[in-house]
Amino acid sequence: MSAEGKEGLRAAARVLRDGLDAGKREKASRAICSLLEQTVGNTEKGVFIYASFGSETDTWSAIARMIERGIDVCLPRITEQGRMEAVQWDGSSVLVKNSFGIYEPAGDGYRKPIGHIVVPGLAFDRQGGRIGYGGGYYDRWLAEHAAERVIGIAFEAQVAERVCTDAGDFPVDMLITECGLSVF
Repeated sequence: MSAEGKEGLRAAARVLRDGLDAGKREKASRAICSLLEQTVGNTEKGVFIYASFGSETDTWSAIARMIERGIDVCLPRITEQGRMEAVQWDGSSVLVKNSFGIYEPAGDGYRKPIGHIVVPGLAFDRQGGRIGYGGGYYDRWLAEHAAERVIGIAFEAQVAERVCTDAGDFPVDMLITECGLSVF
């Protein structure tokens, strides 16, 4: 798919997600996070999860509950070199907004195994396809690191029949929406 085609899809998907009723987004986020927490279980490996902002599926309650259960939770941080790294967050240390308006933790990159990585996206399909925000941060991270499961979480309205992806686009192994869980 051409860069222009992907950008058009991203723009349309963002408008669609932003247009969802806030109350319905909140209710759907709770259902999605409940399924996510069940899926993660009591893993001994780290969980690398995005810090939600704007109209994304709200991940903050799941993050808090996983930390309470003693799971190592990592949030993404963009380095000065433009790379993304997983940094463990304990739930109490200060987070700082980056240039994208996303909260990031301070500290060193997480060096233990990652069991699950929870990725954001603007659109997904039922074959594991994902259209992200276009920066390639998660795709580059996945090309260089191992995770047992790559999980996409999204509102059902963000799921398309098919999204066009390129060779460098990593698929998700699992997609969780408020309507349930799909494994690929």
